[in-house]
Amino acid sequence: MSNKPIRRIYSDEFKMDAVALIFEHEYSVPEAARHLEMSVKTLQKWKRRYEVENETPSVESAAKEEINIKESQLNVIQDNYIIAILVE
Repeated sequence: MSNKPIRRIYSDEFKMDAVALIFEHEYSVPEAARHLEMSVKTLQKWKRRYEVENETPSVESAAKEEINIKESQLNVIQDNYIIAILVE
């Protein structure tokens, strides 16, 4: 007899409901996986797939975008300061 775990098959609706726990109900991936009695790794895969398909930015990518915006704003301020010094 094989010791392989039984592979569960999930419907697309179940997958979307699982991902909704993360995005709409603000569960962490481990919390949602525990609630659904499933693998964290599987749920992370579904979450990544959803983000790619729906272009939903992750918190990390949103933070990087915010940093890029702030750096651009800082560059403009620095450029204006240098121009003001040169004009004087």
